[in-house]
Amino acid sequence: MIFTHKVFHLDSDSERDSLVKSINIYLSKYSVEMKTPTIQISSDEDLHSFYTHNPDFNIDPNGYNLHGVQGWKYGELGIWASNYIAWKNFLKTDSDYLILMEDDIDFNQDFFLLLEKYLDELPEGWEFFSFFSPADQHHKYNASISWGENTSFIYQDWSCLCYILSRKGAEKSLAMMNNKVSLPLDWFFYRQKEKFYGYSIKPDSPKGCTLASLESTFQGKHERRIINGIF
Repeated sequence: MIFTHKVFHLDSDSERDSLVKSINIYLSKYSVEMKTPTIQISSDEDLHSFYTHNPDFNIDPNGYNLHGVQGWKYGELGIWASNYIAWKNFLKTDSDYLILMEDDIDFNQDFFLLLEKYLDELPEGWEFFSFFSPADQHHKYNASISWGENTSFIYQDWSCLCYILSRKGAEKSLAMMNNKVSLPLDWFFYRQKEKFYGYSIKPDSPKGCTLASLESTFQGKHERRIINGIF
């Protein structure tokens, strides 16, 4: 298995620098860091500039409804743009699998050993694997969706802290963008279970990573609204 990886990180988030450096040093023994950008979108101008250069970035400007508010936060669109470009760049490599991570990832020294072990449990043709499930999602798991000793079909509803795509998974994700995307990235995978051969880690399986205790980069800073006149 040939791996490539990327930790999405903005220079402005300096408090996360040490986490990013640490995971990249660790993974350098097992995987090649992929040259792909972390894209910051914090204004209509940023979004328009990105879309001008990537007209197949097919995002529904109406977004989605959360707690009665419709639209997108800029940060959600930056996450989408970064992942979208990473999927495309991954398919230009000769790697079999792409590991994508957020910069608030905290890992242990068993990270890659466990990852390989869990991927070996998955069936041929798998497309998406979440290597992390938040504790507040564990109650959604039940034995009927178990797949292997440590893995199951998707049951969680959020977090793309660390996920892995096969080449088939990246191709399918890009193809699905031919229809306008109206879900945040985590819901794109977790709320469309029927569209992916997707799997997750069981709640009681040994963990290779977790969320660091840091404030969200954008959740409390950006307002959600419909993005008009961009797409």
